[in-house]
Parts: sequence; C-alpha cells; structure tokens
Amino acid sequence: MDAPHTDPSPTPEPAPLCPSVGLIVVSVIVLLIGAAIISVAMAGLELLWPSALSYTMLLMLGIGLATMLGQYFGTFRNSPHGARFATIGSLGGPAVLYVALLILRVYSVDWTRPDASVTSPEEHLLIWPSIAIASLTCGWFNGRWAWKLAKHAGNEPPRLLTISLREIMVFCAVVGLLMIPASYRASVNPSLYRANVSVPDAPIAVPPGAQAIEYERQRDGRILVSYKIDEAAFHQWITSEDSDVHHYGGLWEEIASPLNVHRPDPSRIPLPISEGNHQVNKGLAVYWKTETLHHTITYDRDTETAFYQELAISE
Repeated sequence: MDAPHTDPSPTPEPAPLCPSVGLIVVSVIVLLIGAAIISVAMAGLELLWPSALSYTMLLMLGIGLATMLGQYFGTFRNSPHGARFATIGSLGGPAVLYVALLILRVYSVDWTRPDASVTSPEEHLLIWPSIAIASLTCGWFNGRWAWKLAKHAGNEPPRLLTISLREIMVFCAVVGLLMIPASYRASVNPSLYRANVSVPDAPIAVPPGAQAIEYERQRDGRILVSYKIDEAAFHQWITSEDSDVHHYGGLWEEIASPLNVHRPDPSRIPLPISEGNHQVNKGLAVYWKTETLHHTITYDRDTETAFYQELAISE
C-alpha cells in the first residue's frame, strides 16, 4: 500500500524589513535638507536666469529632488534604488545646500564697503566640520539600509514599485510650498529689461531727443539705462535748470582715462562686484548724489551713447 502523498510545505516569505528609529530621524533630516536645496535652487534660478550660472542652480535643483525622492522611497517604501540615491544625496546634500546659500549671499552683501565678504574664517571653522559630521552620519545610516535592502531583495522576486494618487498629490503640494520663497522674491523685486522704449516710458529723466533707449532694473532695485544722443544736445540737457544734475548740484568732467560702465544686458550675470561690460575711452562723466544713491551718466563720444547707472550709498 502506497504512502499518502503530501505536498511540501510552502517556503515562508521573508519578513519585511522595518527602518529603525535612528534611520527615520535621519530620513526626516535628509528630507528637510533636500527640500531646502530645492527652495534655494528655485530662488537662485529666479535670480540668475538666463546667465550661465543658472545651470548650476538647475543641477542643484535636480540633486535636491533626487535626494528627497530617494530618501522617501528608500526608507518608507523599502526601495533599494531609492536607498542608494538617498545615500549619495545625504553624503553631498549638506555641502550642496551651503554652496547654494553662498551663491545667494553674494547678492545681499554691500560690496561698496572695504571689509565686504561673503563668509568669515570663523564660519568656515564651524560650518565645514559640521557638514562633514552630518554627511558621514546620514550617509552611514542610509548606506547600511541600502545594503540591507539589496540583500533582502535577493531573497524574493522583484516587485514593481507603484505610486499612489495620494503620494502624487502630496508631492505636488510640497513642491508648491517650496516655490513660495522664489515666487515671493520674483513678485517683490522683479528683474526687468526693455529695449527701444520712448522718452516718456523711460524709468528716469532722459533728453527729449534720446533714441534707442534701453533700460534694465536689477535685482537689487537699481536701474541701468543707455540711450543714443548727440553730444551738443546732451550737454545742453545736463546744463539746463530742469535737469536732476542742476537740481542736486551735480558736476561733470572730461574722461581722463578709460572707464568701465554697465550697460543694460539681460544675459549678464547680475554680480554687484562686476567690473562693467562696456569701456568708454573719450567723453564726459556726470555725477550727482541723492539721499540714498550715487548717480552717474557716462557719455561715450565715440558711439554717441550715454550710460546711466546707480550705486547705493554706504552707511
């Protein structure tokens, strides 16, 4: 008599891995760092676009997004690939955030002061060791978790990672919140460039016969203007009683040596420490001062073009 046939018992599935409390804390920190990178990068894009430096901010934006998504899917959805992205992002994220903040800080420094500086030696002594400690700690937690997930994934069949509608809605809401600083900055202090405007539409007083008027409002609110005018009409205008030069007791002089001036150019990096983008060899330099600004008009005799620019008065 044959023995009864018995089916072999099914192999039990391995228990799912659960992140530790330490990993969850690290994940929250890395998510906040990634969110900060995204927010600062968006503000930087608004500030620097379309200059070449804006592509650096675009790269930082991608790093922030990859770090956030990798950290979420790696820790809370047990994705090995996400955990690897989180490891890389946590190792480099703090340094990327600090560099992005330094780029933005360049535009908040008063470069007319002789002691102007973006950072101080004391800050470097404090910040970089802190960044190294935070990066290595977060990287160790994420790297260890990525190794566990990769080892665990080898013991079970691959599964397709799904994304729920709720996760998509939450992600869109988070990105919208991170855009608020850049949107606010753009609304309160927008950049503006206009070419071939009429005399009445110019942002400052210009001679009645001015042509080819261009102007640019910089990110700090100051204005650059250029316009074509013949020298006789320009001289008559600055010496008239109705001009700002006469009203504020300004003066003018012949240019003794070449001067570098700023002309409106929307593709130029808006660095306040820039040396200028046009050289004037012959002409007139006109100066006057108001309560908060130094005003300058540099007349280029070779091109019959006047260049107006403003400089904040240091306190």
